[in-house]
Amino acid sequence: MPNPLLTLSYTLHMLATVVLVGGLFVLSVLWLPAAGRALSPADQAALLRATLRRFQPLAWLSIAVLTATGLTQMAASPAYVGFLVLENRWSVAMFAKHLAFGAMVALAIYQTWVLAPALERRTLRRAAQGEAEDASALATQRRMLRLNFWIGLIILLLTAVARTA
Repeated sequence: MPNPLLTLSYTLHMLATVVLVGGLFVLSVLWLPAAGRALSPADQAALLRATLRRFQPLAWLSIAVLTATGLTQMAASPAYVGFLVLENRWSVAMFAKHLAFGAMVALAIYQTWVLAPALERRTLRRAAQGEAEDASALATQRRMLRLNFWIGLIILLLTAVARTA
């Protein structure tokens, strides 16, 4: 019979993956392109800001859950032989996965605490001066979301490599 804690860890890990990568998919592949066709740049920017305000806390919770449950699963794996010991296909795939996850977290940090506040300030400044919304700011946010989604897909690919090792 499987360890109940490990079963819970796998369940939470998959749920957090669905929330994070699924949310990035919906935003970057479905939501934002559809909004781009139907809304003005100002309305698109407002929609993106409102959506990110709701999504980012879920994304950060997912990242925390993925970190905790991933470390639990790694330590329980019979293929794990030690920290930074790259002697089998599983450990190489896991190392690459953790590098990609680190890149995803770094990009999320940049988006949440650098890019979004800067774009918000720029939007407020432009609105105060009576100028239209800056389309390049919206495009930057879209690119960052799309890049984070692709990193998420790479992580899923590396997970599949590790599971088949």
